[in-house]
Amino acid sequence: MPTLKCRYCRENLECSKGTTIAKCWNCGLMQSVPGSVNDDNAELLLKALDLRNEHLFDEAYGIYKDLNGKAEDDADLYWELVLCRLGIEYVKKPAEKEYLPVINRLSDVMVFDDGDYKKAMDLAIGDQKQLLRRDAIAIYDVQKKMLAETEGIEPSDVFICYNTATTDSFAATDLAELLGKNGYKVFMPESADTAKLDSKANSEPVIFEAIRTSKVMVVLGSQAESLTELGTAEMWRRYLGLINAGENREIVVAFRDMGEDDIPDELKGITKTRFSGSEHREEFLRIIKERFEVIKNREENKLEAEKAAQKAARAEKDKALDELMARIEELDNSDVDYTEKDHNDYDRHLEMLLKHKKRYEQALSFYEYTKDDYDQLNEDYLAFKKRTEENPLNEQFKSIQKQISEKAANIESNVYFRKNTKKQDRQELEELNEQRKFIQQRLDEDAEILENKRKNVDMRKKQMLSAQANMLALQKTYERERSEIKSFDNIIKGRRKDALLMEAEKLKHSVGDTIEFGCWPNDKKIGWTIIASEGDNILLLSTQVIDANKFHDKYEDTTWAGSFIRKFLNEEFYQKAFTEQEKRRILLRPVKAYKNPLYPTDPGEDTEDKIFLLSVKEVRDYLEEKDLVMAEPTPFAVSSGVEKDSKTGGCYWWLRTPGNAGCNVARVSAVGIILEHGFFASDNHNGIRPAMWITIEV
Repeated sequence: MPTLKCRYCRENLECSKGTTIAKCWNCGLMQSVPGSVNDDNAELLLKALDLRNEHLFDEAYGIYKDLNGKAEDDADLYWELVLCRLGIEYVKKPAEKEYLPVINRLSDVMVFDDGDYKKAMDLAIGDQKQLLRRDAIAIYDVQKKMLAETEGIEPSDVFICYNTATTDSFAATDLAELLGKNGYKVFMPESADTAKLDSKANSEPVIFEAIRTSKVMVVLGSQAESLTELGTAEMWRRYLGLINAGENREIVVAFRDMGEDDIPDELKGITKTRFSGSEHREEFLRIIKERFEVIKNREENKLEAEKAAQKAARAEKDKALDELMARIEELDNSDVDYTEKDHNDYDRHLEMLLKHKKRYEQALSFYEYTKDDYDQLNEDYLAFKKRTEENPLNEQFKSIQKQISEKAANIESNVYFRKNTKKQDRQELEELNEQRKFIQQRLDEDAEILENKRKNVDMRKKQMLSAQANMLALQKTYERERSEIKSFDNIIKGRRKDALLMEAEKLKHSVGDTIEFGCWPNDKKIGWTIIASEGDNILLLSTQVIDANKFHDKYEDTTWAGSFIRKFLNEEFYQKAFTEQEKRRILLRPVKAYKNPLYPTDPGEDTEDKIFLLSVKEVRDYLEEKDLVMAEPTPFAVSSGVEKDSKTGGCYWWLRTPGNAGCNVARVSAVGIILEHGFFASDNHNGIRPAMWITIEV
């Protein structure tokens, strides 16, 4: 079973392979442990913890980093990287079992925003997650307190790094006086004797602020041991880390009584100068001025590059806008080409048009067919009628009919005919009747055929007339809808123009851009920064803190849903700050009651609002990466009670997330730090930085 050490009391800690939490039987504290610990890496883990306890944080970090590469899913190894980065050691509180974290490498990147901490929390499960969160909260509270101590500390130009326990302090003082006379603000740690009298002289907040603000660090030493002394090396390594991270800073190594080969390898590529004797003072000053000139040139080059990038981006945006305007002009002066999208947009009109066109064409075809058929049938009928009327059988029929009549009359009237004569006449009469019957049958057959032809003609005529009426009706409908659809050209042009204009508006309203919208108070325009977008809608946050007000009008437990500030923003502020046209663009949106990430305070109910304050989560999501957390107050906000920080120009402003108690509300500090524990909701000196969703459609 591999053996580790407790990260608090440093006594042996037995843990089985695969476990992620363990209890120390010496101090009684539960803690997170590497789940990947085994007999092969236990020794390295012990060594890394010893190095961290000896303040060799970079070396410990390297070991944890290597181990992490071999076990990427181990939450505790990511947490150890956080502890090394912040230089954490645990010190027992006198007369108590509690161990407090001590930060030896203060950072303004809060522990909860550390990428390795987030990774650790993603990988941790169950109790391990709770233990990591417990330790992170403790570190966070210390970090907040230490960062608060940096407020009011004067920034430095030059940081002189040296071993305060050696005679190098005299040389450091001499160089500091030289730099001071030439207008540089110099920070140098107090000598060991002086520091004993002033506990804050070399405190971490003081050192951190000096490292953070100084542009040049002078690493001074008369012996190699002085440069590698733990406290001295820790300072210049931290500074070197900032340079390696891309910050515009310089290090100058000032040495004496040793050769350049004695300088630590990490500093050998750095600018060096000797400082023994007065003849080197001018050379030292020249090098410092030169380093500041290099920094200035880099800053100017960076600024020029940023300006060039902004100019290029602006030019690209202007080019895109010009192209959109050209497309709009071309659209105005050209015929409309119907696209599939147009058919979808105007499906009812276009489908009906095409449907009626098809029906009309079918009706026209059927009408033409029935008309041709009718004409042919009618022609055939008339021809047959003419043939029947001119048929010789008609005359023959009439002649036989006449003969029959005459013969019958003669037989009836001549009673004196001989018997044979009568018989012959009757026989002739019968023959005439037979002939008449035969001719009658032929004529009846033709009459029947003629009647059928007439009926066919009449039927086809009716079909033709019906088809004609249907065709004419469909033609009329089609022509009307075709006439109407022509007007859609302008509609489609308008829609396409609107789409192009909307695209242009989106170009003008990109995330990070600023716009003016509304006034507060009276005619003072409010500047807004676009911090997010969703389709045609954008999320605005006032660029400055525009007013001072209390979150709630009573000192009592409250939430955003029932707060005074919510009512103020959505009633008085909304009514007075915006025109009617602007109000139509402001959207009513759901506002989520997010919980405080550190405290279990009840956040209340979700709401729907037009104007709202951001939550802690939204500040992290929308502002931190864009460096928009810190905000300056407007003159009106200052006159209303907001206190402007003389150093940063920023001020405190409310969030809507509850603090560590129901009567407290989270806020952002004047240096841009989220203060989750919050402040009294009834305080009226905190600033208001409203947010809202609007549509870009004008």
